Amino acid sequence: MDGSWCIHEESFASLWQLLEHKAGKSSHFVLQERIRQHPWFAAWNQSSLNTIRMMTYRSVVDNAVHPLGAVVRFGRPGSLVDNQAAGGLTCGVLKNGKTGSFVCDKMGRFKGEDSAWLSVMQSEVPMFKKMVEIAQDIASQYPYHRLLGFDFTVNDKEQVKLLEINCKNIEINFLQMNTGPLLGDFTEEILQHVQGQTKQSILEINLK
Repeated sequence: MDGSWCIHEESFASLWQLLEHKAGKSSHFVLQERIRQHPWFAAWNQSSLNTIRMMTYRSVVDNAVHPLGAVVRFGRPGSLVDNQAAGGLTCGVLKNGKTGSFVCDKMGRFKGEDSAWLSVMQSEVPMFKKMVEIAQDIASQYPYHRLLGFDFTVNDKEQVKLLEINCKNIEINFLQMNTGPLLGDFTEEILQHVQGQTKQSILEINLK
């Protein structure tokens, strides 16, 4: 998460130190317990909390929720975050829940096989079916969003943890670079649905 501050196991900080650190930056922040990630997730990179980004689509035909694709996101050695904007890498997850055979960065450049990745590439994502079930259940309760991006991880007790749900400005580039066209078999039904629909434009203005 941008602007996050992490305390490592060997370090300690008082609540007052936390407040001083955030003073002048934001009057609102969240203090949460550190997640000890599952060994499979840690194998991609020890320093970052690594996640599964899963996209879902709620059909315009029958409102059934379908998983579109997923990737493993992991940081570089020494990084605390896994997102590609901070230099992180991704590896695709196939429909059977197994990871792909290559890793790429934000620009789509293939990366060489690092010894740390070999043990988990083309292996099964722990609790992947459970992640799909959770994503489908939650997505069915979002009446105004047909595309959602879920960020999951699994802790050392094999419990699925949902870190966040992305419903705006969802990047699809790394999903398509790893697993192919995002909409796949649903492309045709979406094209038929949007034909004749009123065109809309969204303009975002940053006043800062």
